[in-house]
Amino acid sequence: MIDEELEASDCSLSIQTQIGVAAEEIYLNIANNAYTPGTGDAEVSIDIVKDSIPIVVIRFDDEGIYFDPLARPVPDVAYDS
Repeated sequence: MIDEELEASDCSLSIQTQIGVAAEEIYLNIANNAYTPGTGDAEVSIDIVKDSIPIVVIRFDDEGIYFDPLARPVPDVAYDS
């Protein structure tokens, strides 16, 4: 659905790929985390506003477990060699 809408809006292949990867990652996060354990629904919608610079809005709606990334501790990313 997203690919078809972007292609119909004459988005470049590079932009289509970047948006597609981001959308897939978000959807997989919902599928793997919002309904664990079990299954649920997620609705994806896309709206493209054609202006001097096109604006792409992709919305993911689900009723899964709420996740607040700001409530998580900051990971230790220090590299020890």
